[in-house]
Amino acid sequence: MRKPIEIKIGESRYQLLYTVRSLERFEQYLGTSLFSVISSVLVNGAVGMVQSATIHFIISGLRAGLLNQPKNFDAYDFVDMYCENGGNIGELAKYIVDAVVESGLFTQGTPKKEAPMKKKNHR
Repeated sequence: MRKPIEIKIGESRYQLLYTVRSLERFEQYLGTSLFSVISSVLVNGAVGMVQSATIHFIISGLRAGLLNQPKNFDAYDFVDMYCENGGNIGELAKYIVDAVVESGLFTQGTPKKEAPMKKKNHR
């Protein structure tokens, strides 16, 4: 089961959660393959994060995956509010990447264990 990633701003808590539908919307906002961005981060670590996680990436990720957005949600205001409360855009980018990875669509799942075959007793 996917679990949302929590972002705290002051006393308020927000959650990021991605589904196939919201990830597709994320790609539309980005205008590029999300797979290539996430692969770069997963393969290259911090260097991949710096190269891939642009402000456009952050804004697009918030628009696509932030749960319970008010009708007039403005991702730019959200980023400003987060940074004014002691956060930074690097942290927001990491939350978004973590939430995308948590979706389970960009990592290999745990293989299902097959039940051991029972030996039949023939008489």
